[in-house]
Amino acid sequence: MRKKISLFQIITLIAIPVFLIVAFLVVNELNKDDLSPEQFSAIYGGKVETGYPYAGYLVGYEPNNRINVCGVAIVSENTGITAGHCIISGANIFIGEGNFSYTKIDNFLASDIQVHPKWLKDEAQGFDLATIKINPKIISLEVYSSISTPINGCDYEIVGYGATENDIASLGANRPRKSTGICINSVNNKTFEFTGIGGGICFGDSGSPVYVKGTNKLVGIVSAIISSNSETSQYCHINNKGIATRVDNPDEFSLHYEYENRTPVELNFAICGGSCQQKECAKGLVCNDKKVCHLLDNMDCISTLDNYCSRIANILCEDGSSCINNKCIKRDDVNAAETTAFINETISYFNSNPTTTIAVVIIVGIIMSATIFFSFKR
Repeated sequence: MRKKISLFQIITLIAIPVFLIVAFLVVNELNKDDLSPEQFSAIYGGKVETGYPYAGYLVGYEPNNRINVCGVAIVSENTGITAGHCIISGANIFIGEGNFSYTKIDNFLASDIQVHPKWLKDEAQGFDLATIKINPKIISLEVYSSISTPINGCDYEIVGYGATENDIASLGANRPRKSTGICINSVNNKTFEFTGIGGGICFGDSGSPVYVKGTNKLVGIVSAIISSNSETSQYCHINNKGIATRVDNPDEFSLHYEYENRTPVELNFAICGGSCQQKECAKGLVCNDKKVCHLLDNMDCISTLDNYCSRIANILCEDGSSCINNKCIKRDDVNAAETTAFINETISYFNSNPTTTIAVVIIVGIIMSATIFFSFKR
């Protein structure tokens, strides 16, 4: 004999999917700050860009589930240049090319990151640069960004990923690839200032490359907006001003990468075991009395589990561990680290695709309700 369904049970069946939807909407609202435009690249105005294939993007999945997105200049099969302040401590960094994607398998996980050792979080002083290495060499392009020298003039463009003036408040995973023309107004030996032409930069547009228009000649990396107005909402507008870090000055760009012709650039910082007589030690190293760079706790250039590592700076990991995002991780834990990155990516995807998320929640609610309903009828 079938059980009679009570009013309480009917209310329960209806309440489950309603509760799931409301819970999602509340969580999504709380997470809006994590996906705010301040965290992302945003060419303001400008035009949709299909050229400059060597202009890519960076996605950083932070430990607190926040996401950081910046521009990247791709200079070889495994190397990108971005702004130093785009590198967030503890974040899993990925490089992407072409159309923007949050999906991990569409991007390349960084194995080594070097922030300029002189970067002091002051854009006007320069040194706001970082290099990102991936392993192996898998970014395949016909041509890569090539270092060039900026001069005053208006024959330049910035390429980035992000909002227009119409959708800055609602930008999620659907990021247009855009560019804007600029005029370089003044150049010093470390940075240059510029003004937008028909477009501008916005919060988080850091790391975006500046090219000689229509070429792969890279003259700088976007560092900051210049504004005399203390009201941050006024920073983003067409034809605004910004500052970029030069990449052609050997004293300024002391990071290792490869030119288009694959000729290695001489390292302008001292690696582990190298002389610091005339060069500063790379990040994570100290200079001893004999003017040799080494790790603080040993001279062997071998880092221990969970500590800093860098192939570029010759700081290697002990046997049984691998260098992932500049941290020695047990090889058995690499899969776990990738699983964590996948979970963060999934959370980010659902936060930026509310329609899909609501549909999933409704389906789950229906399945749960149906399961309970049929269990009541037994």
